[in-house]
Amino acid sequence: MHNLRDESSDDSDVEYITSIVAQPGMIHAVTQEHDYPKAIYTKMFVDKTEVKFQVDSDASVTTKTLLMWNDTTLKPLGSCRLILHNPKNKKKFSVEFLVVDRQLTPLIGAKAAQQMDLITVNTQNFKIAEPPERPRTGVRSVQTDDEIVAGYPEVFQRELGALPGTVHLEVEQGVTPVVTPPRRVPTSLRKRLKEELDRLQQLEVRAPINEPTPWVSILAVAVKKSGALRICIDPRPVNTP
Repeated sequence: MHNLRDESSDDSDVEYITSIVAQPGMIHAVTQEHDYPKAIYTKMFVDKTEVKFQVDSDASVTTKTLLMWNDTTLKPLGSCRLILHNPKNKKKFSVEFLVVDRQLTPLIGAKAAQQMDLITVNTQNFKIAEPPERPRTGVRSVQTDDEIVAGYPEVFQRELGALPGTVHLEVEQGVTPVVTPPRRVPTSLRKRLKEELDRLQQLEVRAPINEPTPWVSILAVAVKKSGALRICIDPRPVNTP
């Protein structure tokens, strides 16, 4: 939910929906005689703004972390209570929603949908059973650095050097080239930096240029945890639209 103002109302015709929490695994049936839809959507008014909601009979909240359809998790930013106006029967409902930092379709969960008479559970047609235990989902395995390196030797265990072939880069016409002035390097790193640049030149990772070029980027140097130097450029002028 985004840009929806939390409403409070003392109107006697507002039905207060007690909770967004529902037990997982419950079976819900839509009270239609034919043409059962695969997904149910409804339009409600929030502060005079029409909003499309998905009525999700499988949606439930039992923890502070949401489990998405693809087994990923999402941490809510918080919760808010909104007044929903049902244009079909003119009823008003005070419903609690979890707020997430994603552009997702707002959901009306299982319990709220029943309380709002959007869906009905036909318990007379089946024997109620306890929901099955759900396995814990999320990150199934975490590989260490050594495992990743060992698993892809063709990438990590090859000699450092020049890649085969030639790359030709084209700059959009009309863009003004930028020559960025050099950034000061700490005195304690200058000797090590020159040694590393010489080493990379010998390996043909970099090539010296002895004449002016229209584009010059800033050299950036950082010290790794191991003490080695990480050398790169600052490409912000190149990526500026």
